[in-house]
Amino acid sequence: MQWFDSFNPQFPTEKAARLALNLIEHFELHREPTEAIDTSPLLNKFDLRFMELPESTCGFTLDVERKIIIALNHNLTTELTRYVAMHEVGHVACWHPNQLNACEEGRFVYNQLETEATTVAAYLLVPEVAVLRPALPILKAIANHYTVPPELVRIRRHLYLKHGF
Repeated sequence: MQWFDSFNPQFPTEKAARLALNLIEHFELHREPTEAIDTSPLLNKFDLRFMELPESTCGFTLDVERKIIIALNHNLTTELTRYVAMHEVGHVACWHPNQLNACEEGRFVYNQLETEATTVAAYLLVPEVAVLRPALPILKAIANHYTVPPELVRIRRHLYLKHGF
């Protein structure tokens, strides 16, 4: 399964999109929207760890006592590392409790949670200015410019068309 397979455009995404906009404003993430987004003001709030994980595991989040650990697979590309880190932030921002249990209980819940987390990541990493054009013929160039996977730009464009922001 590819990481973007967990994004289902049929699920509601407006709540996650609005949470992402709050994070963008609070941490001033889109100060320079024409440049790759510096996520360090947000990531500095977490205990970020690069770990040797199974190939099928890109990352995970643990809430341990009063700190939140974001673990990332140390073998990911730079683009995937940026995406996975913000995806995990998305789980935290959307208050996804007992995520592993929900995953086992039913695919719908799992897909909804993953869709919400990917929505947050798309908004945080791909500013609106990057998806304003009617078509994205230069999708790969946009992805390279913002140091994100091309599929995340497609998802962000979908969300822009869906929500108008």
